[in-house]
Amino acid sequence: MDVISIKVNFVIVPIDGYTGETPAGAVFAVTSDGKRALKKDGYLVFYGLSDGKYEITAGGGNYISQTLELETSERCQTVEVTLMPSRSYKFNSACSKLFGRFDGADGKAEVIFPLENTEARLMGEYKKGERKISAFLSEMLLRTNAKLAIDGAGYGIKQLSAVEFELSRPLENDVGINSGLGIMYDVTPNRCGEYFLAVRGAYKTAVAVYKGVSRTVELKQSENEYNFFKER
Repeated sequence: MDVISIKVNFVIVPIDGYTGETPAGAVFAVTSDGKRALKKDGYLVFYGLSDGKYEITAGGGNYISQTLELETSERCQTVEVTLMPSRSYKFNSACSKLFGRFDGADGKAEVIFPLENTEARLMGEYKKGERKISAFLSEMLLRTNAKLAIDGAGYGIKQLSAVEFELSRPLENDVGINSGLGIMYDVTPNRCGEYFLAVRGAYKTAVAVYKGVSRTVELKQSENEYNFFKER
């Protein structure tokens, strides 16, 4: 009897950017030409794709969609995608929300939520250019794949041991135990130039960074409006 072999190209692992767990509710992944991923055990699986580059949109009813650019190879590729909550998300804990507009639909900004020393801190002094650090970091930061902000600069982090981490790029400056740490999120507008960001935790302030300008935003208990407009 002939054996039919089906090649798996991509396995998309969705992560809830609010809880760090498997997303609640239906999620999807689809290529720009309409090929949808098969849902299996919480993963989104693409198989039988022709060789080439693919633009894949992942999202769900309770999440903001985001786009990945992947290229097929001889091996199956496993990719984590962090889905941030949309307005329809059911928030069941303290959270901080920002919403507003950009001065264009092609903008990009970062928002940093500062952490107290009891929540996160470096455990040594490190020179500009180094990529490995020892630190105490919150479990939520690690689970949601958010960037670590060190003195305002954002770094992806890979956990090597309980307190050892590798940064996604070299340190921009010398840092140490007194450096300010925070959780950094990328923010992009939708086609209408609007954005929405919700993160777990009741933060008092956030730092909005847009086109090289940083501004501190005072946060209320309810939703907070902040617009990203270029300085004139």
